[in-house]
Amino acid sequence: MKIGIVGVGPWGRVMAACFERAGLEVAAYDRGDLTKKVFDMGEHMKLEDMASSSEISIVASAAPPETTMKVFEACQLHRKPCFLTKPFLIEENPRDLTAPVFVDYVHLASPLYERLRKSATRDYTTEKTTINMSGKGPSRSYPGVLDYGAHALAVAHDLHGLGPLEDLEARALSRSEVGGGPELALASAKIGKTKLTILTGNAADKPTRLIEVTLKNGPVVSYEEKMRVATLNIDRKQSLRAPGQDPLSLLVERFLWDIDAGRINPYFVELSAAATRSCRQIREKAGLLPRF
Repeated sequence: MKIGIVGVGPWGRVMAACFERAGLEVAAYDRGDLTKKVFDMGEHMKLEDMASSSEISIVASAAPPETTMKVFEACQLHRKPCFLTKPFLIEENPRDLTAPVFVDYVHLASPLYERLRKSATRDYTTEKTTINMSGKGPSRSYPGVLDYGAHALAVAHDLHGLGPLEDLEARALSRSEVGGGPELALASAKIGKTKLTILTGNAADKPTRLIEVTLKNGPVVSYEEKMRVATLNIDRKQSLRAPGQDPLSLLVERFLWDIDAGRINPYFVELSAAATRSCRQIREKAGLLPRF
C-alpha cells in the first residue's frame, strides 16, 4: 500500500518512518511551504488529490488542526482511511463514517496503560484520577492546552466514559497571548462519579506523562512515561517496566488491521469529540484566550 503524508515536520517524519516500518511506501506529501522541497517522501500532491487518488491507499495528517479537519473531510468524501494527529478538533460525532479513522493518542496503545485501564474499568470502581500531561513548549500555532490537553482528555474519557465534565473548576497557570503560545491549566471536575484532576499545557518546567488512578477498596495504580520507558506502579511501587516502548507502531498496526478487516470503528472520532468539548470547557473556565 502507498501512503500520503500531509505535514512533513518532525512528527510527520516520525509518522512516515512508522508506516514504512509497517511495510507501506510513502509515495506523496503535502506541505504549507512549497519553496522547501522534500526528496525522500515521494511526489508533492495536494491533500484533496491524495484523498481522491486511486494510487494512494491511506492519508496521514501531521498538520495543524484546521488542516487535519480538511484531511478528515476529504478522506470521508472519498471513502479513504486516514490517520490523524491530535488535536483533532471535532465536537459532534458524524452520523456515519465511510472509512477507518484513527487519531494518534499514542498513550492509549501502550500495553502498560492497557493494564491500568483494565484495573480501573473492569476490576474496581474508581474514586479519583489525576492526569499530568504537560511539557516545556513547543510554541504552536494553536494553544498549548489543546496540544497536550488532547492527550490528557483522551485518557480521561477513555478511562471514564465520553460524558461531559461536571462540577468543573479550572485556572490558568500561565496565560497565552493572542495567536497561540505557551499556556498551562489546572482543572478539577467529575466524569460520572470519578473525581478528576488534570494539569496540562505546554508551559511546564519539564515534560511529564503521568496517570494515577485511586481505586475504591483497592490500590493506587499509576502509569508513567519517561524517555521512552513506561512503568506501571501499584501503591507507588514499580510493578512493571517497559523500556524502548513504541506505542505509535502498535497504534499503526491496529489501524492497518482495521483496514484489512474492513472494520470502521467510530471510537477515535467519538473520543476526539469528547476531548475537544472538554478542552473547550477547561479553557473557557480558566479564561484562556484565544478561544477556538
